[in-house]
Amino acid sequence: MPYKHIVTEMMKIDGAVLASIVDYETGMVVAGESQSNLDIDFATAGAASIVNAQSKSLTLLDIKAEIDDILVTLDDQYHITRVLRKSSDTAGHPLFLYLVLQRNSSPLALARRILQNLDAQYQSTLA
Repeated sequence: MPYKHIVTEMMKIDGAVLASIVDYETGMVVAGESQSNLDIDFATAGAASIVNAQSKSLTLLDIKAEIDDILVTLDDQYHITRVLRKSSDTAGHPLFLYLVLQRNSSPLALARRILQNLDAQYQSTLA
């Protein structure tokens, strides 16, 4: 499944304002689209910092579970990060999906389910 297709599907979610696939070791955008004044590079770099910090915390706590997703809730937005399983870009770096939604017009549970399904579809292309 091409990266651009994943981003396109993410942007179809009601209230989506930014969607991207990000290398979480570097914070670099692999594919992305924004329909807002959010700077996609800064937003994704911040999301990568959160993923890395949470991952390090789990290691320090000796928790063996992997991160499925991380949700940041703001007054007017949801920021959802979904770590892709068994994924890497061409350089071998792990990837995550990053989605920003308008809180007043987005079905949070449905958005999380769509990201889960896109992750599963992506994984099926790797097998």
